[in-house]
Amino acid sequence: MWQLQVYFSLFLFLAIIFPHYVYSANIKLEKTSSDAITDLGQEFSADIDLTIAASDGTTYFMRGVFYKEGSGKYCGYTWNGSDWFNGPYSSNEGWRKLPSMAIASGSATMNLKSRFDPASDSCHDSGSYRFKVQRYTQAGSATFDDQEALTVSVSFPSLTPTPSKTPSPTKVPSVKPTEKANTPIPSKVNVAIAESLQAKSAIAPTKFMVLETFQATNSNFILGEQIIASPSTLIAETKDTSDKLRPKALAAVPIMIAGSVCMIAAAYLSARTIKRRRSGSN
Repeated sequence: MWQLQVYFSLFLFLAIIFPHYVYSANIKLEKTSSDAITDLGQEFSADIDLTIAASDGTTYFMRGVFYKEGSGKYCGYTWNGSDWFNGPYSSNEGWRKLPSMAIASGSATMNLKSRFDPASDSCHDSGSYRFKVQRYTQAGSATFDDQEALTVSVSFPSLTPTPSKTPSPTKVPSVKPTEKANTPIPSKVNVAIAESLQAKSAIAPTKFMVLETFQATNSNFILGEQIIASPSTLIAETKDTSDKLRPKALAAVPIMIAGSVCMIAAAYLSARTIKRRRSGSN
């Protein structure tokens, strides 16, 4: 009797500590789609036949994974009937978002749809991959049951590393500096008159004239250049000058005559006064 009690206690201990050994299970996989994935949105599907020593109505959650042979890193999306799900699985009971199956008479079957995930660090290039199924319990513990993994060939351009192109520099239209107007700078210009002509108005021949300052008014004028006046220009300027000075000279004649008369009268009066003083002293 005591032996039965020992066996029963041992069975309970193993069932609590090692439940996956007590409830031994295996999975049979059979692919139902092409084993060559050539497009990012392409589905990979497989029929799952789970055999397990569990009571009827026990629910398990199934996840499909892709991985490289000999690698423990997994990737992939699993279709749950309304969305493609790729985790997280262990936090916030994420495993419950996976498709589920209920045990009846020690077995359960379902068709599992999965999709490759090239954004994952574990599946970032093309090549040969393996596919298998991970089982989650209602409490969230996960295990890979005995199963024969399927081989999947993954090949599409987006997974082939290509060197990034260096962006060409954007052409910025060059801004031309605004051209400044040719503003002449005041300068001393020597204007030499080579030879003067005899003016009809009896004005003496004009000699060389020096203009101390000359304000340039033509934007095309080259500052510092020596200019020689033409004879016709000289005659015109001489006549204009003599015409302007003649009225002023005529107006000054009466003033000069009056001044001369005053000087003569003053000299006469001074001489008479001196003569009278000398006569009185004798």
